[in-house]
Amino acid sequence: MLTVREAINLLSGAKSVGISWGGCVTDIDPTNELEMDAYGDYIVTHLTSGYEKETYELQIAMKPMRAVVEP
Repeated sequence: MLTVREAINLLSGAKSVGISWGGCVTDIDPTNELEMDAYGDYIVTHLTSGYEKETYELQIAMKPMRAVVEP
């Protein structure tokens, strides 16, 4: 098993990296510390190459959740 952070480290020459869950895909910037803090520890279930050279999509095992604050 790999985390998003570990998978991105293996894809050092990638032009574009996206993460996906439940049919949704979003590009992430591996140099953005906030994005890596948010997504870096998710487990990757599938790694696929994109339509263009050096583009990749990481499918994560769980949909990202946000905290619910009740008044």
